[in-house]
Amino acid sequence: MGRAATRDAVAWPDLAPKRDLDLRDVSTRHRLTAAAVPAVVVLSAEWGLTDQQAADLMGSVSLSTWRRWKKSPPDDVGVDGLTRASYLLGIYRALHVILDDDNADRWMTLPNSGPLFAGRTPLDLILRGGIPAMDRVRRHLDAVRGGQ
Repeated sequence: MGRAATRDAVAWPDLAPKRDLDLRDVSTRHRLTAAAVPAVVVLSAEWGLTDQQAADLMGSVSLSTWRRWKKSPPDDVGVDGLTRASYLLGIYRALHVILDDDNADRWMTLPNSGPLFAGRTPLDLILRGGIPAMDRVRRHLDAVRGGQ
């Protein structure tokens, strides 16, 4: 299956709440997890991430856990996992608005000379900095695309 076909086969979740969500509610987390994990699996493949990198992005889950999630999404990745997935999917979407598909998928792994990145790759920045770094990258991309 090609990249576009893989991308089209996933129902990309919109994790931005249309209303206040209560992530303490198990059924809410189950519903969001069922959509978010398969989408993160696809974006990790499209970005060319190793399983270890993808596992680390999802909160340093074990490699065996990530590989199990790739085959069958868990019922619940918790608030932290959903927060991470939301940022990653937001970054993915912003990149695909700003750039063509090939460059959007390569952007995370290319060195970036911008002040936020200081020659590092965006992937390295968010692997080192976790959720706060994901937030900075997401805000940077939103600014580049004009907040669309």
